[in-house]
Amino acid sequence: MDKNQFDSLFSTTGITNVIQRPEELWILVQAIQAISAKRMLEIGTANGGTLKFFEQVAGSGGRIITVDSAGRSFESVPVDFSNPLCDIQFIQGFSQAPETIEKVMQAVGDEPLDFLFIDGSHEYEVVKADFDNYHGLVRPGGIIGFHDVNCPTVKRAWNEINIPHQSKVHHDLGLGTGIIKL
Repeated sequence: MDKNQFDSLFSTTGITNVIQRPEELWILVQAIQAISAKRMLEIGTANGGTLKFFEQVAGSGGRIITVDSAGRSFESVPVDFSNPLCDIQFIQGFSQAPETIEKVMQAVGDEPLDFLFIDGSHEYEVVKADFDNYHGLVRPGGIIGFHDVNCPTVKRAWNEINIPHQSKVHHDLGLGTGIIKL
């Protein structure tokens, strides 16, 4: 996806469905394109805006698992996924609940993820638990992305992350995007 395609998709997906500023999402899209990400896990589907961009990057043969809190169904997501470009599996449940973690583990199977995106909560404990529960599913050379790193509670969790990695970058645009390349 080039910048013109990105801008076009952003305008058709709608600002109300993408809960990120275009420039911070573009940085994330470029990072996952750079590693040719095909297998992804998104924590925090919300309106499906970022999922639509991840779907475009994963493309044919890609697989995305997306988790959102209990009480929300994939059918209630306002972005259209009626004809997906890749396999998308929605798991309904709180990301830190044991039954949700088990469903994610089963969905991931034996093949590691290329990309993990943590954007399900602004609560320190939840962000930290999401990282602790799921970062081990990402392959060496893969990426872990965080949204809302400028939020004090998310920033606290971000600052405490201490795992072996190639790079750890905080982009200070909008609500902040953090990218860890393993």
